[in-house]
Amino acid sequence: MKNLQNDISGHILFRTMLETFINLKYIMLQENDIPDVYDRFKAYGIGKYKLVMAKIREEKYLISDESQLQQKFMELLVNEDMDEAFVNTSFGYFDRTNISKKFIACDEKLLYEIYYEYGTNFTHGFWGAIRESAMLICDNPTHNYHTVPDYYAEQNIRSVENDCEMLMQKVFQQISEYIELPDFYYDK
Repeated sequence: MKNLQNDISGHILFRTMLETFINLKYIMLQENDIPDVYDRFKAYGIGKYKLVMAKIREEKYLISDESQLQQKFMELLVNEDMDEAFVNTSFGYFDRTNISKKFIACDEKLLYEIYYEYGTNFTHGFWGAIRESAMLICDNPTHNYHTVPDYYAEQNIRSVENDCEMLMQKVFQQISEYIELPDFYYDK
């Protein structure tokens, strides 16, 4: 809808979609052995918000009123299920399993080794992604074809649209193993 499919943002969003999918699938996989795995996942995420709020409250850093951070809203979320005094703040991931092991446990090694690793270049601003998305070859032959910044956004990187559709089909398939979905979810 925002036409980000050929944009760096689209690649970053696709990586986020991958991580969200693998968390969903992993939680569903773990649910039989760890009945409170969803609660652990939720508590970990809320604890991360609590940690940010604590740092803001310390007033160690000055945060602009125009910032994306909405402290009041974060406080509402952190206190939604219980008073924040009882919300644990964990510095390890909710089940202490790294992301690559989750992909393997979910039998999604291809998604990790190809799509996730590729997307990581965009998320972390590594040179491959910078070169692919924001640098052009200088068209002056006397300059030995060095790269120059794409100041006018002429670079058009490959679309993530088909990959997003592939991943959404996996999401719907995964959810359909848990609950019955209407047929229109599978039409595309």
